[in-house]
Amino acid sequence: MARLARTYIKFPSATAHYHIFTHMADELPYLLPSEKEHFLRLLRRIVPLFNLSLLAYAIMGNHIHLVVRTHPEEALSDQEALRRALALYSNPAAVLSRPSSYWRSRLSDISFFAKEVFQRFAQWRNLRLGRRGHGFRDRFASVLLEGERAALAACVYVDLNPARAGLSPSAERYRWTSYAARLAGAGGWLSRMKDLGLSLADYGQVLNAVGR
Repeated sequence: MARLARTYIKFPSATAHYHIFTHMADELPYLLPSEKEHFLRLLRRIVPLFNLSLLAYAIMGNHIHLVVRTHPEEALSDQEALRRALALYSNPAAVLSRPSSYWRSRLSDISFFAKEVFQRFAQWRNLRLGRRGHGFRDRFASVLLEGERAALAACVYVDLNPARAGLSPSAERYRWTSYAARLAGAGGWLSRMKDLGLSLADYGQVLNAVGR
């Protein structure tokens, strides 16, 4: 059966927010803690190389949520685009065979970002499991969020997802979310809380209120 097409709308010329999510292939076991840790390491490495911000994430048992903000108004210089591309790939000749304008465009593209993260993780996990084939059920979906308020609502939904799914008694006690990373002081690579219009303490109160 053919895989479903990606569902997303992109506005490359303006700041926008997206809720990206994908499910593991049905035949695969749920993610182990060590596999969630590997995905988190991938995010920490790849996010700073792209011209976007990660507002929230949740690495669940069989699916993954990301909330991303693009900011194309902060255009990368030619030198910075090449530096980031060289950090992303191990083949310098392949990177330098493309013009810097190509990398500026790619490193601001949410579909390219999601492909790099999910594809690298699927390849790593396939090798770990000794299998071939797709690591995810379908191609990732990306939903455009209409404004700051919708972006905040998506972040709350994502950070509460483990508690809602019964994986944790509360949002702060599930390790593999953006909220837990920020509480632990390990979220310096994430978007700043003020980009969501709240302090971390205020955001925690919102999570508790919505959770109840």
